[in-house]
Amino acid sequence: MVRSRRGRQLALAVAMLAAAAVLMAGCGQPGSTHAGGGQLLTGRVEKLPAAALSPERLAAAEDAFGLALLRRLCAPAPAANLLLSPESAAEALGMLYAGANGPTAGAVGRLLHLPAWQPGLVAALDRHTASLAGLRQLQVTNHLFEQSGVRPTQRVLNDLRTAYRAGLWSVNFGDEPATTNKINGVVAQETHGLVPTLFPAPLPASTQTVLENTVYLKARWEQPFPSTAAAPFHTGAGQVAQVPMMSNTGPVASYRRVAGWQSATLPYAGGRLAAVGLLPPAHAANCSVPSQAQLAALTTTAPAQPAGVRLPRLHLSQTWANLQTTLAAMGLPLTGDYSGLGPQDSQISEIVQRDTMTVDAKGTTAAAATGVAVGTAELAGPSLVLSFDRPFLLLLEDTATHTPLFLAWVTNPSRP
Repeated sequence: MVRSRRGRQLALAVAMLAAAAVLMAGCGQPGSTHAGGGQLLTGRVEKLPAAALSPERLAAAEDAFGLALLRRLCAPAPAANLLLSPESAAEALGMLYAGANGPTAGAVGRLLHLPAWQPGLVAALDRHTASLAGLRQLQVTNHLFEQSGVRPTQRVLNDLRTAYRAGLWSVNFGDEPATTNKINGVVAQETHGLVPTLFPAPLPASTQTVLENTVYLKARWEQPFPSTAAAPFHTGAGQVAQVPMMSNTGPVASYRRVAGWQSATLPYAGGRLAAVGLLPPAHAANCSVPSQAQLAALTTTAPAQPAGVRLPRLHLSQTWANLQTTLAAMGLPLTGDYSGLGPQDSQISEIVQRDTMTVDAKGTTAAAATGVAVGTAELAGPSLVLSFDRPFLLLLEDTATHTPLFLAWVTNPSRP
């Protein structure tokens, strides 16, 4: 059994290295050409004046965007488990924002709760990127894949390098499925195999640009859960399931109560990441979501006291294959002026996000990947123990900026 597992791990490592080698061969080095005739696109990280916007302000914008997206996605199936990464979606759409102009740019900015795209915002995003890069348990990466012969403006290339440290690649979308396989190979490598495929089918030949983000988190609890035992969980469908419930009755969490909501903040080792369990008021409707002000109080501003926690062991996996439909309903222009990325008349053909999260007694491993395809117009004796034994929200965040890395609505932990 051990030999078989090692064999699979070795095979996965070889496959990811091969995919990376193919991508590098296809994209080349600065000034070199690949089989499709393109070159590696060059953008420079610019030194900008100090940003007026703080990383915390950007994180608040992501909170607002993430909560709104969660409400939209929950509405059709409120009794189902749901997992998404507001951070991954916001960064992929942020790169789209960099290439938008005119009314299109205004609509994208409103969707993301961000001010106009200008050097001050780029400087703030640069600070935000640098802040997250300092976390050894977290890896966030961004890439632009552009059709050979189509070139974004130099301003956009510089902004993507500065704001997101994005890799800038020239590829040939006419060479399918090879190019889609290259992009999927990069995603698999950057998520350590947890998201092996972002785009399940070859992208259309009319594709001009793909914007891709990955988030990978692997963190251990500051205080692991010492015991796990079967316990009842009252599901969103009104049933009672037996689930593996982890328990730590010591003062391991910060407990807060706001407007009937209860929260428990569990730190990961190192102090810069935390999981926040958010328990809705009793008898609340399925898929209840706090307001942004309530979320801020439940995670930071409300008075806290020490508490123990009982939390189900989780393994969640989610694919959002047509996210563009939901985002369009929230105000994202699917056809608009994204000419900073190259094409004059652009159409978003696909927005995909794939997520996975495992929460166990030792810690949490999670990964997300988001892809945006743009084509031509044709495309110790604490006083209480908070028990999460009914549907709840789980937020994974950076404790310095409170960036919402992952959000999960858990209605039945016994289901993936």
